Amino acid sequence: MEVDSVDPVSNPSDGGKFVNLKLFVTAAREFENTHSENAVNLMNRYLGLIASSCDLSIFSPGRSEVCAFFSSLWRVMCDGRGPHWAGVAVLSRASIEPSARHALTHTYKFMPILSRLLSDSISNDKKIKLLSVMQDISYGIKISWQESYLASLMKQLTEWITQPMTEPQHRTIGHKSLTVLVNVCYGNLPAIYALMRTVDTKDFVVHLINLKVYSLVY
Repeated sequence: MEVDSVDPVSNPSDGGKFVNLKLFVTAAREFENTHSENAVNLMNRYLGLIASSCDLSIFSPGRSEVCAFFSSLWRVMCDGRGPHWAGVAVLSRASIEPSARHALTHTYKFMPILSRLLSDSISNDKKIKLLSVMQDISYGIKISWQESYLASLMKQLTEWITQPMTEPQHRTIGHKSLTVLVNVCYGNLPAIYALMRTVDTKDFVVHLINLKVYSLVY
């Protein structure tokens, strides 16, 4: 994973606003070494504080603290025992900041990690939160080869797009899934090939046309 170039000189006057990022990095290091419950609790605590920050500049790339934070978050979210949903909340907050969103997509490449969290077993609320983050992070994504997560991602997205949308939450899930699908496929042949291997293209296009008509009516 490539990381942003960072400014080696930190301004002492604003260093305090990065304190929770630094504390998270320390807790993440403990988690990687011990996988202790205490480390998990600390990570969740600091991620909660970071996600509730009103200062979006704490996510701006270019600072060593930000680079270390996102690199640590990437690693612990790859771990099956990591603080996945607290991490999703932080990514949701960070993706509001344009330069941070670009870095999450192109530098830190969080899409594969988020894709692994997609599952029918999670609640509808979690599906919506996760898909909302993926909408932002998948925008403008570049995929040059057949990445391992694409097949399962296409399968899950198309299942939610084609499910009955009689309930409001199901409609939200379906529409957000379609947005993510469009973002991932746009200009990315490996993703398009993965989609074509997942669904009957003709039937899927017919479903999308009917979905558009349904949306116009309702």
